[in-house]
Amino acid sequence: MKLLRKLPEAEFEIMKVVWEKEPPLTSSMLMEELRQTKEWKVPTLSSLLSRLVERGYLSTEKKGKERTYYPLITEDEYLQFESQDFRQRYSQRSWISLMNAFYDGEVLKDEELDQMQAWLDTKRKTDG
Repeated sequence: MKLLRKLPEAEFEIMKVVWEKEPPLTSSMLMEELRQTKEWKVPTLSSLLSRLVERGYLSTEKKGKERTYYPLITEDEYLQFESQDFRQRYSQRSWISLMNAFYDGEVLKDEELDQMQAWLDTKRKTDG
């Protein structure tokens, strides 16, 4: 996995849109999507996109007057990074205590519990 760093909230908001859409994305397309939840000006978005390019999360090309952006990191890669980072910071906690912290008080559907059980069974066989 590539060397990743935790994204600030604003950059993470951009990446969520990038991961949802089919690349390439233009800054105009991103601004239109983000306008629904953010009140950013064009220079703000441009600055945040530049940072994401510098950090290796996006690549960019200039096409005419518009820049296009492509993700270099998948959502799954970032989720794995965030999960590992979280587990390392709370490594003194057992897996069970972490799972309880995530799901305490929530009602899980039988289908979700079946999926977790299937995952645990697979882990037991492969990590055994």
